[in-house]
Order: sequence, then structure tokens, then C-alpha cells
Amino acid sequence: MTLRQAIKQVFMLIALSLAAALSSSAQEPDVARGSADAAFTVEGWTRSVAKTGTIYYSCASKTCSDGALVSFRRQPKYIRPNADILIAVLETMNQSLVKRGVKITKNEISNVQVRKLGKFLAGSAVQEQDGPDFRRLRISRFSTIGLVSGGGKTISIFSTANDLVSSSSNFEAFVPVASQMVCYQNSKCK
Repeated sequence: MTLRQAIKQVFMLIALSLAAALSSSAQEPDVARGSADAAFTVEGWTRSVAKTGTIYYSCASKTCSDGALVSFRRQPKYIRPNADILIAVLETMNQSLVKRGVKITKNEISNVQVRKLGKFLAGSAVQEQDGPDFRRLRISRFSTIGLVSGGGKTISIFSTANDLVSSSSNFEAFVPVASQMVCYQNSKCK
């Protein structure tokens, strides 16, 4: 397998996970019982787990914006975050919306960054979108996506909200949770 094919495969894995989170933002996820990540609760947020394994946190307090949603998904392979991967994920998500018939009239990607947090790498990117279908379909206009990697494992994070500040601050508030999830039952983190 060439490097280009490997990168494309990683993009598709991440994009499928994040596209699932995006498409489910307008519906309530099915709750599965007995998740290995059951210990990770966050005050002010309601937690549920979809049958796919995606963990959802919905805003349930005044400290986060109404309709805010943050989701996590364990990735099957270790992914070292970088700007190209993050931008490709957002572009793939946009293509998924367009294929579903959603008209996008505004699409801006900003704040693409990768940073070291102790023994973890965290990459993130912010996207603002708009179009005539966004409010009708209850698709959030602002999203922050990212990857937290460490100990040979990777968790993807997807935060949506009705404003840029909430999307970004909710994302940042959940990065420590993702770091804990990466290391949960992972001897490489010790």
C-alpha cells in the first residue's frame, strides 16, 4: 500500500465516523448498554452511546449552548493528527452533506492546529457553514473536529453548536475526557 492510499484510508475512517456524528445531530442516538467508557460522565451533559459505539454528550445545562452536541469515537487505528487529515475530514463531511441534498452556501475552515498536551497529540479545526437547509434540517452551523492520540490509540471528537464560541469551548472542555478515554484500559499510557 502506498502512502497516499494509507492516508486516503485513514481519511475515510475518520470521515465515516464524523459524518455519522454530523448526520445524527438532527436525531436522538440509539442508546447501547454496557459501554467500556461508561465511567466518563461530564457534569451538565447527558451521555448516551449509539449502537455504532459513538459516545454522545448533549447539553443539559445553562453552562453550554442549547442544542450543543459533542461526540467521541474510538478509531480502529492510531492516527497522528495533522492539518491535512483534519481538512480532508471536513471536506469529506461536506461532500456527505451535498450528497444528501444539503445546499452549502458558506463553508469556512479555520483555526487548524496540532498541539502537544503532555503525552498526547491533539489536532483540531473549526468550520462555519451555512445554507438554506441548515435551520430547516437542524444542522448546526458551527463545528469543531479533532483527534486526540496517545499510547497507540486515537479518539475522534466532534463538537457542534449554534455559535462558534460554544462549539470551540465545548470541544476544549472535552479534550481532557478524550485523553482519559485514550488511556482507559491502555497499558501503553502508563
